[in-house]
Amino acid sequence: MKTLRPTFAFLLLALAVGTAPLASQTPSVATTCDSTTIDGREPQYVMGAKSFLATLQAAVRAGDRQTIANAIHFPLRVNADRKSIYIRSRPSFRSRFDQLFPSPVQQAILSQPSTCLFGRDQGVMIGNGEVWFEQDNDGVFRIQSLNITRAKPTRR
Repeated sequence: MKTLRPTFAFLLLALAVGTAPLASQTPSVATTCDSTTIDGREPQYVMGAKSFLATLQAAVRAGDRQTIANAIHFPLRVNADRKSIYIRSRPSFRSRFDQLFPSPVQQAILSQPSTCLFGRDQGVMIGNGEVWFEQDNDGVFRIQSLNITRAKPTRR
């Protein structure tokens, strides 16, 4: 029995020391995200939303306007300059792409971590609300609305 006690004590010590760093290295979603995330929703919904984000980010990185246009639910609501307009078709979207997907919108998409997707009854938000997407009736995620803020001119 005497030989088991030091071995048992060593194992407990090794276990305690070996697992302590793991607890401190595991990031908490609450500490890394500014708000609650969609992770509490159904697993298929969460996986679909995160997959949609990854596909959209790849398309923006590649400048693939066709894939981005295919990711839009029409009519697309666009909020800009304190008013809303609706883009009703892919050709109309493609012809106005630079206005609808300016650099700040693209940056919001590219910098959005999939672990911090905020969602509510209106859909899933990218960035600070620049892009909202949701699952359509056919189960496919698509962009529902864009919120475009224009840079304010500076006074000299």
